[in-house]
Amino acid sequence: MLAKLSFNYIDTIILIFWAVGVIEGLAKGLIKQVFGILGVVLACYVAYRFTDVAADY
Repeated sequence: MLAKLSFNYIDTIILIFWAVGVIEGLAKGLIKQVFGILGVVLACYVAYRFTDVAADY
């Protein structure tokens, strides 16, 4: 016979820490990804914009 599973205070505390960690991880990962993409787009723009200037060297 299976014992009744109970959700106690320790489970709640662990769940809260886990949820905070997941949210922070997603936010930090999302921010890194967005800035990475913006960096590539900006680098392509700068390379296109200053091709003529750099071609002289």
